[in-house]
Amino acid sequence: MSTYIDNALNVSSLVLNDLSSKADEIISLLIEQPIETMETLYYQTLTNLLNSYFDIVSSALVSL
Repeated sequence: MSTYIDNALNVSSLVLNDLSSKADEIISLLIEQPIETMETLYYQTLTNLLNSYFDIVSSALVSL
């Protein structure tokens, strides 16, 4: 049981380190290029929303 907990803690710390690294990258991009970063985020979010919308509509049409 102790080994399982140790492994879980190691994985959690690795994930947190990776998340911290990614957050640092995003923050530095926002500081260096705020407009470009926000535009990219906007377009990626819009793309994901439109893809989800088309998936929902396609599923609804198939079920008719």
